[in-house]
Amino acid sequence: MAEKAPVLGGTTAFSGGWLWIPNAPHAVAAGQGEDLGAVRAYLRAVIGNHYDAAMIDRYLEAAPRMLAFFEDRTEVQFTPGSGVPDFHGNLPGAAAGWRSVVAAPYDGRRLGRLIERLRRPIPETTFMGMGIASGVDMRMFLTATRSARGVRLCY
Repeated sequence: MAEKAPVLGGTTAFSGGWLWIPNAPHAVAAGQGEDLGAVRAYLRAVIGNHYDAAMIDRYLEAAPRMLAFFEDRTEVQFTPGSGVPDFHGNLPGAAAGWRSVVAAPYDGRRLGRLIERLRRPIPETTFMGMGIASGVDMRMFLTATRSARGVRLCY
């Protein structure tokens, strides 16, 4: 991997790092795999005249394999967005969840000194240094004070 900036993390440090991958291994394992006809209909509606059927089919075939590769061969793990709807929910083929994944929380201490090179998140998406942009982090933040266990997990 190469970084143009003097810090590691690119735009993912700001965006939360969500990936849109229909039939991701997590969805299929949870019985939420889907017929690709609806996915193609959604993409046709979103992309319009720029829809390239061959390119879309290559993506729909390769993206789940790429996700499995990262989880099988690296420390990067993903969490399914089971409740994360497609952005354009009123379009044909839109889904209410299971098409998105986000990088799972990772213990930064495992990076050793490299942790100093990570891009810091923007203040608008943190609370006392804790990222709360989306996914598990957001849920932990919103429920931290509802139980003693939740409070302990924050420290």
